[in-house]
Amino acid sequence: MLTIIALLTTFAASTWADPFAPADDVRWTVPPIDRWASYWPTHTASKAPAPAPIPQAKPAPIELHYTDPPHAGRLTTADFLSQAEAEKIHTLATELAADLVTTSATDAVIFSRAGQRIVLSAMLCDASQRLIDPRAAGQARRRAAHDLDQARERLAVLGIEALACDAYPVARLVGCLGIVPAAECTSNPELAVQVHAAEKLATP
Repeated sequence: MLTIIALLTTFAASTWADPFAPADDVRWTVPPIDRWASYWPTHTASKAPAPAPIPQAKPAPIELHYTDPPHAGRLTTADFLSQAEAEKIHTLATELAADLVTTSATDAVIFSRAGQRIVLSAMLCDASQRLIDPRAAGQARRRAAHDLDQARERLAVLGIEALACDAYPVARLVGCLGIVPAAECTSNPELAVQVHAAEKLATP
């Protein structure tokens, strides 16, 4: 646009002829600006109306309420088993725990030198008494002789000197290795563990 106006100003003093008029027409000394305007391209930009904004629905406020379920908390066996089954499992679990404690204590006696001396000495004295028992039959005597030899061999391998049969811990344990053990053999925890140790050592 500025270029066209500058050109028109430059040639204002000169004679100007309408390029669209015949040659014999009257010439203009000043260019008819209004006529030129009819040749200028006009651009009419049509602006489309902006779309109306879509109204957005406001979210409804959500209120959270926490309520404990009827049986909230850690599930137990009572939730899946009947009372009788739960009691049975509890009894078995108690017995298993007691067995584990007894096994651990028995192993502690067996692997203790002092415990080995008491238990093997009692086993030696018990086998000697069964061997000289006049009521013992041939098979019982052979069993007693075998147990006697086994106890002596174990004491020799471990390099342990046997205690006397009338020593208190030995005599008390011998009374528990018989056919009819005393009541304290099960009520006394220390004695009960020694009995289990003797039974474990006697197992071939």
